[in-house]
Amino acid sequence: GVDNLTVGDINSAEMIGQNSCAIAESILNNQTKIWADSRRCEAIERAIGMNSSEFRHKTACLIYPNYPGVPDNGYGKITLATLAAMLCDQFELTVIDEPDCGPVDFDAKVDVAFLIALTGHEQRIAEIYGEYSRRGVLVVVGGPLATMSPELLRQHCDVLVKGEIDDVYRDLFAEIASGAHKSEYVCGKASPLNSPLPRWDLLPAHHKEGTIQVSRGCPYDCAFCLYPYIEGK
Repeated sequence: GVDNLTVGDINSAEMIGQNSCAIAESILNNQTKIWADSRRCEAIERAIGMNSSEFRHKTACLIYPNYPGVPDNGYGKITLATLAAMLCDQFELTVIDEPDCGPVDFDAKVDVAFLIALTGHEQRIAEIYGEYSRRGVLVVVGGPLATMSPELLRQHCDVLVKGEIDDVYRDLFAEIASGAHKSEYVCGKASPLNSPLPRWDLLPAHHKEGTIQVSRGCPYDCAFCLYPYIEGK
């Protein structure tokens, strides 16, 4: 019984208790480091383990906005095709190329709208966000303009993505699909080797030409261009 415990028994119990606490504290610290943002990590695990029918956000459109008064330079096609490859596993996806296909149909059923932001797109992105926000559609904006001048877009989106997503797009889009996303993501430089092959077949059928990605960056320092600052040389 309790009355028959010796001093040695009590000391042994105390040592075991202290060791157990130390082990528990060590495990807790390690878990805290690994799961620094537990809510976000759990959301990723849930989303990755979900069937498509269990996602909160199921349908999406990927939009290359129109430049007001500026002709399309063709570079948006490779971006559309590559992002389509990243998104199509998580969402039922529609690709919209406004310069070629005309304005977005805002009455089409969609849960999330992903917008590509280049210099000159801010006005059109504000218009698109206004229409979609009234319809309860989540608006995600990324691209060079979002990376270099986020203040121009912060009020015109629900989720702002800065930087390159090639290394993290699976987790990023899983979070958005699950509904447990953050309002802003900051990504670093990425390796184009982690970029999936463009899904040209998901672009509107009338597209007859596009660009091919063989490298990133630029050897020049043109003052008017963002790319040397974003991609490096």
